[in-house]
Amino acid sequence: MKKILRGSKILLMVIGLVFLLNISANAIPINNPPIANAGPDQNVNEGGSVALNGFGSYDIDGDPISFLWTQTDGITVSLSNITIANPNFTAPEVPVGGDTLTFLLTITEMGTQDLLFATDSVNIFVQDINGGPAPVPEPSTMLLLGSGLVGIIAFRKKIKKS
Repeated sequence: MKKILRGSKILLMVIGLVFLLNISANAIPINNPPIANAGPDQNVNEGGSVALNGFGSYDIDGDPISFLWTQTDGITVSLSNITIANPNFTAPEVPVGGDTLTFLLTITEMGTQDLLFATDSVNIFVQDINGGPAPVPEPSTMLLLGSGLVGIIAFRKKIKKS
């Protein structure tokens, strides 16, 4: 009788293992967030054409993704299309020393209820090649310049009268 019990326990353990394997095979799949890749930082000259590059972005599960580019720092520029992988723009005129423009790429997983997203940013350093924009004179400089011109005009009129 002991041998039958032992055999029964082994059989029950085998049936339990099969049942456990069957449950894990029917488990609900995990939806992973997408991966955002805004591409490498770039150095460009003012006036040059710049292409942002989000082509390295993807969804681990193969779900479709959407793109959204937002400028977060630097002289404001207008992107050709903020909802594609590779928008472009013309580098603006920058002050002497250049300026860094920063863009944030948000990748959102489409077609799922989870609303998963990921972000990455890229810096575009724009180098000044034209000496920067012309400086705007300070109001005090304008006052001194104006006073000097008035003095010169008055002096010239005095000389003509003599």
